[in-house]
Amino acid sequence: MDDKELLWKKLSKGLTEQIQAVVKDYHGEEEPYRSVFEKEYDKVIFSDYFRALSDKTQVVPLSEQDHNHNRLTHSLEVASVGRSLGTKLYNSLIQVVGQDSAESEDLKYIPTIIETACLLHDIGNPPFGHAGEDAIKHVFKLLFQEKDDDNFYTYKNLKLKEKQKLDFISFDGNANGFRIATRLAGKRKNIIKPDDNTVRLGSGLGLSNITLAAGLKYPFSAGGHPEKDKYGYFQSESKIFLWVSKLLPPDEDNQRTSQNWHKRHPLVYLVEAADDICNLVMDFEDAIKNGHAETKRLTEDVLSKIFDIDNTDIFNIFSLKPRQEPPDEYTHLFLTKLGIEGKNKELKSRELIKNIIQIKDYDSNKPISQENLKAIEGIRAEVIGMLIRSVFKTFEDNLNSILKGTLCHTDPRKTESGPKEVGLLDKYFGSLDRRYTAIEEIKKVYLVNSLYCHERKAAIEVSGYHITECLLLLFLDSVSEFRDKKSFKDCCTRTQHLLRYLGYTQDCQHEKDDYDACLKVIDFYTKASDREISMLYQKLLGYKY
Repeated sequence: MDDKELLWKKLSKGLTEQIQAVVKDYHGEEEPYRSVFEKEYDKVIFSDYFRALSDKTQVVPLSEQDHNHNRLTHSLEVASVGRSLGTKLYNSLIQVVGQDSAESEDLKYIPTIIETACLLHDIGNPPFGHAGEDAIKHVFKLLFQEKDDDNFYTYKNLKLKEKQKLDFISFDGNANGFRIATRLAGKRKNIIKPDDNTVRLGSGLGLSNITLAAGLKYPFSAGGHPEKDKYGYFQSESKIFLWVSKLLPPDEDNQRTSQNWHKRHPLVYLVEAADDICNLVMDFEDAIKNGHAETKRLTEDVLSKIFDIDNTDIFNIFSLKPRQEPPDEYTHLFLTKLGIEGKNKELKSRELIKNIIQIKDYDSNKPISQENLKAIEGIRAEVIGMLIRSVFKTFEDNLNSILKGTLCHTDPRKTESGPKEVGLLDKYFGSLDRRYTAIEEIKKVYLVNSLYCHERKAAIEVSGYHITECLLLLFLDSVSEFRDKKSFKDCCTRTQHLLRYLGYTQDCQHEKDDYDACLKVIDFYTKASDREISMLYQKLLGYKY
């Protein structure tokens, strides 16, 4: 048995044990038509928090056309890609353990586990996307600056400890998503204890530890990683994180444990790769459909700079007419340069060329035709397929690092704590040498300097920033007065109305901890969609009744 097979055996053994524990815990609750992990998938799909993603910004805010992506369509697409990657992982593991082995019965759940984790990956995003995240950070940095004699950060009569303040001034949708999945969504209210030996959470959606671990991209709290400004859980969910962290790879060098800085679960890399693939491909698609990327120029750049296709060949390909069958020499050129694989690969190559010809003169100022939509769909499918194959090959080639939770760049880019940690897609791109630079340049031209900063998007994000600041200030002032008055009935009328939005009633008492009161504001705000929070702003400020 060679070293690579030993690694696959190790991965198989670890995943099998974790899955078996969950299946055993569900014993007696099985249903003939769906597995325990399919039930978890269903819990996410039918959650109100998941449904709210339909009107949350992906890239184009408050979209005026049907073809732009929102957080809901993005999450479903990521889940689809994640399932494909999970299926490839299952097939690879089966080659090691055998189709008729006892392990195969447990390993078959891997695609669904990854698919569910993918569905959850953006569920904590606030209104207005990353602009909303920045606005939340800004408000809390602005308000909680002063320290009192007891070393608390204060705003009016609200007090936060330093670690509590970090949760807000570094607000992250990933940590908020972990809170939603483990505490806010669903019907379960019991909170698991850190020494509990169960494998299913007693709160939130009641998910298993392996599903939560598969989605935990950042296994540390705010400020817990010296090189990252993102993080995976709030202080309020630290006990739940400790419970999930039992599944994470052991810290062999023992340098991170004291910082509560854990390593990633192996399945996280595939969940993250699915997200990265969809972000890249769908952002280019939105750029084309919204007129921020001229299709002919973009195609020329991709074919020449990334796939080394000669400009003369590109010119001759572009000279073909729509629906014209491309000559065999160009079919074979695409097969060779683009690495098209699978059954009927010659047919795939011809169809890809025909789709490129179909959209080369696409005009975003005109209604998009069915022919252009089909062409974009065809190109998208082939590109995603290529990236799935490449990313999974990267997973296979770096299995030892993945099992340790330390996938890093192989180039000279280092941080103070060592080589830069990366995801599978960046690892794959990093292996492409000079083509990596070409990819980054193309992204900069068509996405960073165009789609991500166009006038309408910028205007909406600026207004979204203002809306977030204004509403957070209103609600924080209301919980501050509630804390001061102690009684709901003693608060002014305006404060009472605002407190009702947060779920308080006349019989409620103020939260014992100001941190919980601030979380209540964030919980309310981040659940709302872009349009819902914009309408609330207009109503509360008297612009619309």
